[in-house]
Amino acid sequence: MKINNIKKNLILLLLIIGSQAFGQDWYEKSIEENTNFFEVEKLGDAYFKVNGTGPGSGYKLFLRWKYFAQRNMDKDGNVLSQKDIVNNKRKFDSKYAQHRSATFSGNWSELGPFSWQTTTNWNPGLGRIISLAVEAKYQQVLYAGSPGGGVWRTRNAGAKWEPVGDHLSSLTVWGIGIDPFDSTLFIIQTQQIRS
Repeated sequence: MKINNIKKNLILLLLIIGSQAFGQDWYEKSIEENTNFFEVEKLGDAYFKVNGTGPGSGYKLFLRWKYFAQRNMDKDGNVLSQKDIVNNKRKFDSKYAQHRSATFSGNWSELGPFSWQTTTNWNPGLGRIISLAVEAKYQQVLYAGSPGGGVWRTRNAGAKWEPVGDHLSSLTVWGIGIDPFDSTLFIIQTQQIRS
C-alpha cells in the first residue's frame, strides 16, 4: 500500500514538473531573438488549454506578448527583435539624414492648459505630446504624437489640428518621421524602445 502511494506521488510530481516545463517552453521561445509568432502561439495555446487561464497562470503575459508580437512580425510570422527594430530605424535615419533641417522659424509659446479642474474623470483633457515632426522645407506641416492620443497633424503651422491616426490599430505613438519628399507620408513608432 505504501509503495502504491509513493508511485502515485511520483507520477503526480512528474506530471506537475512536466506541465511546468511545457509551460516554460512558450515563454522561453517568446524571448528568443527572431522567434516565430505561430510557433509560440501554438505552444502557449496548448499550455493554457491544459493548465487554464486563471489568475497567476501567466495567461495575461501571453496575451500581451501576442499583442505586441503581431505588430512586429513579417508575413511568415517571424517577429523582429528589438535589435532589428533599432537597426531599421538607424538605417532609415541615415538614409534621410541629408534632408533634415535643424533650423526652425517662428516663435513658439506654450498655450496650455496650465491647470485643471477636478472632474469625474481621472484626466480632464490633459495629455502629453512626446513626439513632434516638422516638415523641413516650409515648416507648415507638423505631426504630433502621444502615448495615448494617437497622431495629430496641422497643415498651417499649428493654427488647426486634426487627428490622422484614429484608424490605426494602436493609438500609442512614441516617435514620428515625415517623408522628406512627401509631407503627407509619415511613419510612427508604436513601441517604446529601451536600449
